[in-house]
Amino acid sequence: MSVLVIGNTVADIFSEAEHLPRGTGAEFGAGTLVVANQAARLQVGGNAGRTAWLLGRLGLRVRLHTHLSSDVWGAWLLGELAGGGVEVRGPVGGQSSTNFVGTDATGNRMSFFFPGPCDYGVPETNGTTSFVVIAACPFPDLGQVTAWLAALGKLAVPVLVDIGPPLFGRPGLSELAGLAGPRVYLTMNEAELGDMTGCHEQAEGLRRIQEVGFRHVVVKLGAHGALVSGGPGKPAQRVSAAALGPEPLGTVGAGDSFNAGLVYGLSTGLDLTRAAALGNCVAWRALSGPELGPDEGPRLVAQLDKDPQQIQEV
Repeated sequence: MSVLVIGNTVADIFSEAEHLPRGTGAEFGAGTLVVANQAARLQVGGNAGRTAWLLGRLGLRVRLHTHLSSDVWGAWLLGELAGGGVEVRGPVGGQSSTNFVGTDATGNRMSFFFPGPCDYGVPETNGTTSFVVIAACPFPDLGQVTAWLAALGKLAVPVLVDIGPPLFGRPGLSELAGLAGPRVYLTMNEAELGDMTGCHEQAEGLRRIQEVGFRHVVVKLGAHGALVSGGPGKPAQRVSAAALGPEPLGTVGAGDSFNAGLVYGLSTGLDLTRAAALGNCVAWRALSGPELGPDEGPRLVAQLDKDPQQIQEV
């Protein structure tokens, strides 16, 4: 059995410095020069690419439908994904998506994001697919997604849809309502919940989403863990991340890493609350290090039982 992931893949490039200047003045002047603390870092990023790479590291078979280029970034991404056990499919062409992130010691951050093509191809649906993840920025064409889910519905395959940031014409809640179903899990972060629903209170936002038909909703709260809703009439539950350790300095890729842990948990039989606890753990590990070892998923699941604080509902 395998997980099918559909969406964008990005080469994430990180650089850290003591101070980010205003960006005005002469070249290599005090107002323009950033002296980095260390060499730049690279990682597989993107809503789908990061999730797929981590699912492969956790030990699942993964097929990724994405759009890569034949340029240097595309070649590097393909090599990293293949090395992580991910089978890559989809169109090839154009320029690769890149995201350069500059951060300084005070927490200031600038991101230079090139989204690249948003055609992720037409995924195959067959008997080997046990879970589907749709996560992309730019979000795929909603008509295509609806057709994919209609085909997958015949196979009774659970689907996770991450709504992503409100960029590049992402569908609104009324449009996404057509994707709702008993096997669909909808994920987003706290800011995206407010943007999607127009609600300042989390509980009201969850009710608004449930009213259009989504039963399973997970809101990612960063260092505060996650908010899990299992359907109308059931109280939402908070899953704490406090016991995992200090909050990581960086946040790029945190939500996609959480999704990988959540999907791994659901794929291996955990209920939604415990799967969200695993999502917290994988996100913290991905941001704090050390890097996840091959097939580390079973060990992390076992750790949930050894440390009940990781799954404490607060």
